[in-house]
Amino acid sequence: MTIQFTINNYTTQLGENLYIIGSLPELGENNIYKAIPLKFIDNKWQIQVHFKSIKSGTYKYFSNLNQDTYLRKLPIMPQNTTEILEISDDWSPQRTDPWYSEIYDIIQPKTQFKTSILDNLNPAVEFEEQRVIIRCFAAYEAGTLEISGSGNQLLNWSTRFKMNQIAPRTFELELLFEPQEEPFAFKFLRDGTYEAGPNRCFSYRPGVQVLNCFYRYDCIPLLRVAGISLVRTQFPLQKVEKMVDFAHSAGFKTIAFPCIHAVDSSFALDHAVFGLDDASVRAEFDRIPLFERVESTIQRVQRSTSLCYWLPGYAVYRAVQGDPDLLGSFATDREREGFISRVFFTEKRFQSAYFVAFEQLLLHELLETAVRYAHANGIFLTGEFSFTIPRKSHNLWQFGRFYTQGSQGAVDLEARTSCNLNCPVLNWGSLKEANYVFLQHQISQLEQYFKHVVLATSEQFFRTWEIPAECFRTNGRLGRFSPANPIQISSIPVHNPQRLVLPNLAISHLVPAVISREQGQRLVSLDILTVKGDSYEFQMSEKAACKLLHDQPVLQESVQKINGNRCMAPDLAYPLLNCHPLIQNQLQCSETAFFKSLSQAEQDVLRGISGNYFWNQHCCWIARGHERLQWLQGIGQVLFSCRGRSEHQFEAEFLKQGILLSNQFQFQGSSARGWMSLTESNISFRDSLLEQKFRVDEYIKSISGERNSQNSTKDKIKILMTEMLNSDSMITLVHLDDIISLADGTPLAHDLCSDARLCGRVQRLLAGAGREYGRRGE
Repeated sequence: MTIQFTINNYTTQLGENLYIIGSLPELGENNIYKAIPLKFIDNKWQIQVHFKSIKSGTYKYFSNLNQDTYLRKLPIMPQNTTEILEISDDWSPQRTDPWYSEIYDIIQPKTQFKTSILDNLNPAVEFEEQRVIIRCFAAYEAGTLEISGSGNQLLNWSTRFKMNQIAPRTFELELLFEPQEEPFAFKFLRDGTYEAGPNRCFSYRPGVQVLNCFYRYDCIPLLRVAGISLVRTQFPLQKVEKMVDFAHSAGFKTIAFPCIHAVDSSFALDHAVFGLDDASVRAEFDRIPLFERVESTIQRVQRSTSLCYWLPGYAVYRAVQGDPDLLGSFATDREREGFISRVFFTEKRFQSAYFVAFEQLLLHELLETAVRYAHANGIFLTGEFSFTIPRKSHNLWQFGRFYTQGSQGAVDLEARTSCNLNCPVLNWGSLKEANYVFLQHQISQLEQYFKHVVLATSEQFFRTWEIPAECFRTNGRLGRFSPANPIQISSIPVHNPQRLVLPNLAISHLVPAVISREQGQRLVSLDILTVKGDSYEFQMSEKAACKLLHDQPVLQESVQKINGNRCMAPDLAYPLLNCHPLIQNQLQCSETAFFKSLSQAEQDVLRGISGNYFWNQHCCWIARGHERLQWLQGIGQVLFSCRGRSEHQFEAEFLKQGILLSNQFQFQGSSARGWMSLTESNISFRDSLLEQKFRVDEYIKSISGERNSQNSTKDKIKILMTEMLNSDSMITLVHLDDIISLADGTPLAHDLCSDARLCGRVQRLLAGAGREYGRRGE
């Protein structure tokens, strides 16, 4: 019997190939190295596999840049079946039970890629005529690729010749010429449009010649980071079509939206999301007849200049008036007006169940419209997952035990400074008992609209490590940031500065991929490693490890690999390789014969575009750990500047270090948080004109008590670091060693140590006692 596997609804990146693997011998017996590559035929990825029989079995898809973690069941088929079955799967099916394929159709075999001329070419045969095999690689998917040019064979630009597609994005055409002296010119056409740049020229030479070319675009394809380019947007959802059109024309594949709390967020009723400015909304609001007619015994709507006061009620009114059927059982006009009045004129409307219901409905409709338009244009949306929620969220009613008020926020500093404004935050203690149910619900909500979901803030990322690893081992929803087993949560104190930088060196599993046992024993003898149970423990701080690399080059390779294993997780495709849990590259060899025939420079460019650029930069990040201290210096300059550099520059610089935390430098929304425990109320706010203003100076004055003084940059850094070192903020403790290392050798170090409150803690760290500090969990 034969089964044709087909993937639907998946747009590949440059250099990305899809593979299938399964439990049966015909599918590689779940051996990643025996995976079968799918072929790109008729704008679909598919492959035919012949089976003797199928009594039971499973299969799954993955790519060299991404992984589909859904396990699927093979159909039961008797022996000697002659039919051809098609299994048509979605890459990430959104079904109640995603474990099985649903579509099995009997089909006829379809056209395969055309065979390359070089595959059947005998190099021993000599030809009198000139044979030119022209190949072209198109960085972005092309429906057709044609060639036109001068000379008799190309009919002097009067005709376009269609090239044969021999592989994804790879096209080929053979031309035969009589020996001539004059060169000929030609150009490629993609979907009927000539490529950019001057004409290409080719000179005749005897024999067979292969000409490898890259299709030229108006805009040179940018390097793809991990195969995905992001366009972050604060645009109104009604204007997402413009963003999609821009992303499509620029070659982007993904648009990253700011934080949307599932379908519970006030983001839905933000005037920026509505696409309405103050003047137009206020004018329309004043014309509402119901505003003058409704009688309310609680409170009449005030004619306030604050948009946030009356916009929620207006949004509900507008939704109901635009679609009367939304109310369902509220059929009559009288009942409808009564419903609106209860929402519109309720003093505590922000906690109103009526209002929340309409907010969810409105956001759902906006997102669905945006998703449909984006997918139709080959663009996918990426959302952000936030653990902190608005007070009116229905999650408080459904999962009340998971939330608390006050000191359990993402940044513990909020409890003392009242920065969280009594916003409900997660109760991490309760989450440890039933986090799977909660997280599965949250991610399922976001999966309705977004292809990928990322964590919204860096603080939440680090707090996530406190959640047991079991809650991440779902059917793939949380696989992209699965922490695997880099931290033994039960044995390491919560407030331990080393807790996120301890290498994962399980002797039974990871050490062979990091260092040999002989190297491990040698490092134990040098007091660099100690043995604890079935694992090694790294005895050095990151700064000490970097110093050791400098002082003892003979140990460089071993220590570098160990140091690079900090905060790493086993790769999904190659468990013996480690990478950052937010990265998890699937490095799969996919170099074709055509790829290997290119020059080294061209290969490097393609590797960069296809995603290996990210991995290479990550390796450089491992090798240059000491340079990460420069992050703090750069971040400090950003926090104390009025505008700073553009966000894209921040992301580009941070990605070069090999790690991406969503929203790391995002200061553009009301939900944005800073990196150093600065919350939204301290950093930025929106006035009625949507202008972004920064309140760093006000924050510094508030924590220093110097209301009327002007602080220099040095004083600001000192005050900020002083506040951080005295806080219990998780993000602060994680980077405590780096902060002290940054101050070491500068006048700032003396200032810090001279502070009576910090003298003991800082001096111990500067004296190299950071290891003891972390071990005691002080």
